Amino acid sequence: MPQPTCLQLKVQLAEIQSLFREFALALGKVRETRQTESLLKLQKEMEEKIESMRENFFVTWEKAQKIMEKNGKEFFLGPPDIEAAFGFKLEAKDIPKIPFSQEEIERHQELGDMLVLNLDKTPEGIPLTIEEMTEKAIKTIGSNVIERDKDDEPTKYLLYKNQFDEQGKLKDEAWFSAQAEIKKQTPRLGWQFVSPDILPDSTDKNYLAQTELLIENARIKFFNGTLSLEYQQAETQFQQEKDKVQQLIQNKNYIEASKILSNLKISKLLREPIQNTLFRYLVSYKKGQQLFTDGKYSWSDSTSTGGSLLIFGSADAEGALVNGHRLGNYDGRLGVVSSRF
Repeated sequence: MPQPTCLQLKVQLAEIQSLFREFALALGKVRETRQTESLLKLQKEMEEKIESMRENFFVTWEKAQKIMEKNGKEFFLGPPDIEAAFGFKLEAKDIPKIPFSQEEIERHQELGDMLVLNLDKTPEGIPLTIEEMTEKAIKTIGSNVIERDKDDEPTKYLLYKNQFDEQGKLKDEAWFSAQAEIKKQTPRLGWQFVSPDILPDSTDKNYLAQTELLIENARIKFFNGTLSLEYQQAETQFQQEKDKVQQLIQNKNYIEASKILSNLKISKLLREPIQNTLFRYLVSYKKGQQLFTDGKYSWSDSTSTGGSLLIFGSADAEGALVNGHRLGNYDGRLGVVSSRF
């Protein structure tokens, strides 16, 4: 859908202002005559004009949901899915506006991406930390055990059985249970495009090589060959820091290297935080789709205190897990999803 010109927007605004003046005059007459029919008609017309103008700037989530339908499958995680997954009710004020145009949504739909709403807290203001998310989600699911044998013995878990108990509570023996920084983080708030699975050819690459792949993927698929200015600046920053990071990795200074990489603008633009990956995993399962069942992991921009950057995935019989991976190393199961906020 073509975007409106400045002149068209100016005309729409003038129409609304004219209707508002008419409404004010009609309101004065109603107070004298008590006849409200004309007033209500003007009010309805003004509301319709305002809504029409608003849609030039924002796509509603309901409309985005319809766009993201593909071959009978809906690549969309929105307010109803989040309510079902975590057991709370969202009001309009709890739902951020979608920052993408209809054209961008249609493009990502063609790419096979998901459009996901991420929340960082409950409607009551409780932060959606890893522990809060998993306990709420498992409560709506019923148990972290999602399959049992004929003797009622667990045969499959949703979340890694050595990290989360049957109620979704983080176990003391989980390796990150003592890492306050990981435990206090929440998903990045807002709407996000993300590939449901890791990008092809993103495994067997270290973090730097994966980042280069993400940039090229964005250049070709998001922007038709030419990055937007914000992404160009982020790529320049990455290129400026790359040699320094490589040297830090060679010197085994992983903490400093991971700190630089996690804070790079390009990481914030194209990497999915670990909390968002877990959020998406839980909401998707409640909707009827389990992610990462191919045994692969996605490498995030979230750090551990030991200098690793966190990974999530491998949803096998023992459940999907949170882990860390040392910079500079690569693995045939470790790839990266494409993310765009």
